[in-house]
Amino acid sequence: MNLPSAFLDANALYGIYIRDALLEFAAAKLFIPHWSAGVVAELTGALERNLRSSRKSLDALTAALESAFPFASVKAGEVRAKELEGVHAGDRHVLAAALTAHCDYLVTFNTKHFPQATMASQGIELITPDAFLVKLSTSNRGNALRVITQLIASYTNPQLDALTYSSALSKSQCTGFAAFIEAHAALIDTTRASSRPARG
Repeated sequence: MNLPSAFLDANALYGIYIRDALLEFAAAKLFIPHWSAGVVAELTGALERNLRSSRKSLDALTAALESAFPFASVKAGEVRAKELEGVHAGDRHVLAAALTAHCDYLVTFNTKHFPQATMASQGIELITPDAFLVKLSTSNRGNALRVITQLIASYTNPQLDALTYSSALSKSQCTGFAAFIEAHAALIDTTRASSRPARG
């Protein structure tokens, strides 16, 4: 079975809970992640501007991405103008890199920046982080619940249970994924692992 590949836009990696879920799903081999240097630069720039993240923490995040997924970063190749028709000027590099990586999905909250007709003509499904996490969770329920349980258990400052995590996701535009977790909250909390390293 071939794993789906997904290009993750910077906004999909911005919120820590959504980022962690996407990366843990990727680490569990539920999909193959891709991004570009431009996306990582956008991400770290936004975290620095909006959350006042320190350069040390941003460098650590970049290094962690490279270490965990050494083949994820792609460089946008040459693409014809027609392949980027109608795409927001600031996001053309995103689609160009996704095309270079031959991704099945482009995961972004900025769906309005990518015309459906253009995406369909290139064979890439445009999808929000929420819808993508729901798709992965419902098609790989057992593995997804294992990953989610371990992920929730890894948070220690503050400690989270399934409903608290679900609530945080709802506030981050991930209401569908939050509903999936809420529906399985009792099972998640009952079987919650305690062996994964703490994230702090």
